[in-house]
Amino acid sequence: MSGIDDGMNRIRRELIENLFEYLDTGVFNNRSNETYVKAYGTVLELADQEDFSELLYNYYIDTIKNYTIENVKKSLSEQTGETFLSNLVKRWENHKILVYW
Repeated sequence: MSGIDDGMNRIRRELIENLFEYLDTGVFNNRSNETYVKAYGTVLELADQEDFSELLYNYYIDTIKNYTIENVKKSLSEQTGETFLSNLVKRWENHKILVYW
């Protein structure tokens, strides 16, 4: 790996984009053990470097926050009543997946 930018791009490309697509559509593309091992290997490699651990943590927080504001909040704000409640439950379950992965 040539640096933090390459690592973050790999994490986004191989893990986060696929996860976002799953959360929005229910379809999980590029779901293979090899993909996850590479992406998580990158996370561990970056986390082992003291200078990058804080950047990695901030990236994690910002990614969740931005997805929640741009996708979840927008989607829920357009709904009312039972539709709102059922989608809120679905989004909460998806949020737990997002935080876990």
